Amino acid sequence: MAQTVHTTPSLGFKPFVIPQQPKSLDEAIHEARDYARMISETSGATSPDAAVAWDIVEELLAAKAHRKVTATNSFTEYCDSYPDAPEARMYDV
Repeated sequence: MAQTVHTTPSLGFKPFVIPQQPKSLDEAIHEARDYARMISETSGATSPDAAVAWDIVEELLAAKAHRKVTATNSFTEYCDSYPDAPEARMYDV
């Protein structure tokens, strides 16, 4: 499995390995948050490296928030399959 290694400029070689295999967005957020905390502890919370690391966390959280959530249940699937059924009718009041 191929991997990408990211380094931060002022810390020299501090690898942040991101596997090329897609993982869940929640796992990516968790790993990015852990990395940002580690960078904040080692180089300071106001360092450029910490700012970049926290920007990555923010971008991942924004991607999660903008992801379209499609909650389907059996009733919704039934209504989609049978739009003429009495249960699937929508009324304006």
